[in-house]
Amino acid sequence: MLMTMLVVRADEREVPRLTSEDWREHFWLHTRSDDGIEHIRVQAGESAVRVVLFSASVDRGSFAAAVKGICIRALESMPGSAVWEVGCYPEIPGEPALGDPRSDP
Repeated sequence: MLMTMLVVRADEREVPRLTSEDWREHFWLHTRSDDGIEHIRVQAGESAVRVVLFSASVDRGSFAAAVKGICIRALESMPGSAVWEVGCYPEIPGEPALGDPRSDP
């Protein structure tokens, strides 16, 4: 089982005021079956949203790619003009950090 925690912030303080459950449902909505995600936990705060994703995958590279894809799909569909900052913890050795999903092709 692999796990990673994302800390999501909007640069422009335009984080929609959604509940933790709303955020969780939003991330699930943008998760595909081939992403291999088993469970998502979310804690929404005033300045950030913490998202923990769990996967039964043993392939760290595929897991990192799936998490990045989920973030891109989920955050691009959020209302407003905010630029999202995503920190991924722990970093997966040998894999690039997720960074800002809008800055990567």
